[in-house]
Amino acid sequence: MKKYRFAFLVLAFVVILFVINVWSVLSLERPTNLAWNELGDSMGVLNALFSGLAFAGFLVSLTWQRQELSLTRQSVEEQTRELSRAADAHNQQVAQFQAQQSLQMQSQFHAQFMFWHDLWLHEHNGVNADESARDQCVTLCGEVHERDGQSLGKDARDVFPGGYYNFLRYCLEELEALPVADAKRAAELRQRYARILRAGLSDMEKKILLLGQFQWAPTEGSLAYLIGKYEILHGCGDWARDHCKKIWLNYRGVLNGASHEDE
Repeated sequence: MKKYRFAFLVLAFVVILFVINVWSVLSLERPTNLAWNELGDSMGVLNALFSGLAFAGFLVSLTWQRQELSLTRQSVEEQTRELSRAADAHNQQVAQFQAQQSLQMQSQFHAQFMFWHDLWLHEHNGVNADESARDQCVTLCGEVHERDGQSLGKDARDVFPGGYYNFLRYCLEELEALPVADAKRAAELRQRYARILRAGLSDMEKKILLLGQFQWAPTEGSLAYLIGKYEILHGCGDWARDHCKKIWLNYRGVLNGASHEDE
């Protein structure tokens, strides 16, 4: 407001000078040519003064505009910084929320997996404590080369109760549905929980699962497919290659296919 007041004062001063000049001439009873000439000369001075003031006004206006543009730019930069800080804070909140949600989902997954694992472990302990099951396993393993594949597979599946297969399948399905967005982290967790299952399996169980589930190449999503995908039968390769190579190749085919999918 002060800068506009200064401009008004300058303009008023110029107008007053002009009025005084005109009044001084007109106040004469009969203005002579000399008086009019003096008035014309004064007009030339005023014209020069106006031109100078106009140029000065242009410079002042340009200076004011530059100051206003500078203030506007500073304001825009400050607003941009505020928006950037707000966006960073929002992204941080989103990341924290996602991390908490991921931890909660992993905790739920762990609880659900261990629930089925404990039920499977109960069946597993019962199988290993059953002498007749061990005798059947020894008999079937000794008859691999003599028995028809279909009947051998059926007898092998009958060694363990249905609950054993069901709970093992539920554990593996939990691995498939692991709620982790990060593919690398999900693969690490799946391998970690798959090792929990592998650690509990005896050689007898691995052989029976191999003979009962891999007479043919398994279909995707089946129990045999999940067993192969997570290498549940790891450790019985030497025996399988010597006694039932075709069945072992069916198992390895699932494992190789799962490896290509992960890539």
